[in-house]
Amino acid sequence: MKRIINITIIILVFFFVGMLNISAQELDCSIILKQGSKGENVRLLQNLLNQKENCALEVDGVYGKLTKSCVEQYQRNNNLSVDGIVGKNTCGSLTDTKISNEYQSSAIETYNTTKTPRAIVIEKEANVRASNTTTSRIISKVKLGNSVKIISEDSNWYKIKGSKNSIGYIRKDLVAKDCILVDISSQKLYVFENGIKKWSTNVVTGNKNVHDTPIGSYTLEKANLKKDKYLKGTNDDGSKYSSHVDYWMPFITDRGIGFHDASWREAEEFNSNTYNGNGSHGCVNMQHEAAEKLYNSITKDVSVVIRK
Repeated sequence: MKRIINITIIILVFFFVGMLNISAQELDCSIILKQGSKGENVRLLQNLLNQKENCALEVDGVYGKLTKSCVEQYQRNNNLSVDGIVGKNTCGSLTDTKISNEYQSSAIETYNTTKTPRAIVIEKEANVRASNTTTSRIISKVKLGNSVKIISEDSNWYKIKGSKNSIGYIRKDLVAKDCILVDISSQKLYVFENGIKKWSTNVVTGNKNVHDTPIGSYTLEKANLKKDKYLKGTNDDGSKYSSHVDYWMPFITDRGIGFHDASWREAEEFNSNTYNGNGSHGCVNMQHEAAEKLYNSITKDVSVVIRK
């Protein structure tokens, strides 16, 4: 009898220690969770939902249809936006945590104008030469998406300042003074007008290693801009989607890739990490304010450069 009591006590100790360990783990609100997500953070979410909504979810770490349905139920019951996505607001409500508003202040960052105009390289690599002829010595090379400082120009060449104040020449057709530059690694979009960096915004590009936004140089034609459009396609699970956007700005028309607003994303999703697991199908997602500003700024065909 005594042995049975001892065994029972040991089992209860392990049970409560396990419960303490589970309680010690907290849902990480820096990670956006949606249908298709997997892992320990999903397990923690499912545990919370079972406690708060009595959903009787299997705690398997897989964000499936039942988990999404329970999230939507929780969102309805707590006056949250009902989208089935656990972003900052939903996660903060579930964990009773005040989440940082780092990405909610403004979608757009503007810059002070500079007297030194720049041009963005729109070729894979551009030669910088010692003089303004194609037969002169190559003194350096500049890669796609990098900028050069313009000193002066003639009909076909820019005289530029390089590293250590070196002077060289680059052909005009290899660079662009008017350019929309997207940097994949920082998830930033920069707008250059007449060689001046005017403003930038956080974006979400293609889902990394699945639907990468293609690196390269393209032309965004003004004639292709559209308002009030439905983007249609197929999700990875085979289901169809039809997403409404207010502003559609395609730069790879044969693949349906472009800039557009993404009302289904919360503001904090526009950061340097979302595309790593929760990116787009290849387009460049923008906050509504930024997409509207970009759309209205395009008065002619403009170069688009996507770089790593």
